[in-house]
Amino acid sequence: MSSASPTSDARAPAIVILADDLSGAADCGVACTELGLQTVVALRSGHATSDAEALAIDANTRAMTATKAAEVTEHLALSYRDHCLVFKKLDSTLRGHLGPELGAMLRARRTVQREAVIIVAPAFPALGRTTVNGHQHLHGVPLERTEIWRREQSGETASIPAMLEVRGLRTSLLPLHQVRADIETLSARLDKLSDACDVIVCDAETDLDLAAIAASSLRLGSRALCAGSAGLARQLVEAARLSRPRASPATPAIDGSMLFVIGSRSSVSRRQAAALAACEAVANVASDPTATREELLGSGAATRLGAALAARQDAIIWQPETCGMDDAETRGCGGVAALLAAERDRIGALIATGGETARCLLEALDVEALDLVGEIEPGVPMGIARGKRRFPVITKAGAFGTDSTLVKCWSYLRGDISPQGEPPPGSGRINM
Repeated sequence: MSSASPTSDARAPAIVILADDLSGAADCGVACTELGLQTVVALRSGHATSDAEALAIDANTRAMTATKAAEVTEHLALSYRDHCLVFKKLDSTLRGHLGPELGAMLRARRTVQREAVIIVAPAFPALGRTTVNGHQHLHGVPLERTEIWRREQSGETASIPAMLEVRGLRTSLLPLHQVRADIETLSARLDKLSDACDVIVCDAETDLDLAAIAASSLRLGSRALCAGSAGLARQLVEAARLSRPRASPATPAIDGSMLFVIGSRSSVSRRQAAALAACEAVANVASDPTATREELLGSGAATRLGAALAARQDAIIWQPETCGMDDAETRGCGGVAALLAAERDRIGALIATGGETARCLLEALDVEALDLVGEIEPGVPMGIARGKRRFPVITKAGAFGTDSTLVKCWSYLRGDISPQGEPPPGSGRINM
């Protein structure tokens, strides 16, 4: 069971984030980093995180069955049921076991607060994810009409209340005009709705909407458990007055090759990979990242990768063609992971798209956790690996970012630009 439990002598973090995959834990956790909190993403059960002010736990439930995902989630939620601020990370395109995991969170919270209610707001306006009339939208397009929904073979509707009610959760909707009422009216509305339901689904189109939801939720005290994307997490930290000023991170030192592994099936990720592969300084290992070690050896991909790493050249492993990619990330990346384990000392930085891909590779490299240091752009966090070696790690959900996102990550780690895309102000390096 993937979990991390607080210890009796550990300093309690100010906020605990429970996520269903690694990229989600990192992009949600980095919202805390940006607000000045020392943030750790935990990958393994029992890893010491007593120095974390914000703790994001990858429960790794995305690929589990609904029943197993609920079991793991409830176990984790029970571990932190007495914690003052717990946040359930939801995918902003509703992937994963939405109903079962929220039900598990509620059961755990009601062991200490019988009147507990979950306030759900999965909008992430910075990346075009909004909620209107309880339906999720992507850049203004109903989620049901998008590639993500079709690729994930989701249900017929992206109506959040409908998705939860079919799982037996009593649900109420807080429409946009009520979210935008004054804080006293909004708080009173949430309080009234909480008396008759399990989950309150909130519409949101802007960060101001999320800020109002966060502030009103806190007024319910321990009765309210918030669930959403990184957009709501950031507003919750600010509303709870946990934020503080922070210095801009320096560019991390790189000792070895930068390796990009594109495990996501998203067309967005493939366009990003194509842009990076076109850079002459990057070795283009065009091979299926989900291939077995034997397949990689037989195709020559392993030889090309080994040569690049030996020459300290940066490299990208990706599959340019869409054919055969329908189940790519669910097949795992054991072959690439085995190759990386053998070449670990030559890897200076790892950049991975897709939460399962990132976790598989980091486990192969004996990484126990990530110390988050900032984000390259919204939804693209960077951390420093904790384990036998410390090196920069950038994770990204498949559909996040623009066509130039991976090129921007590469340029940033080379020291050519700052996270905002400008020349860096100095030559500072993060001491790893």
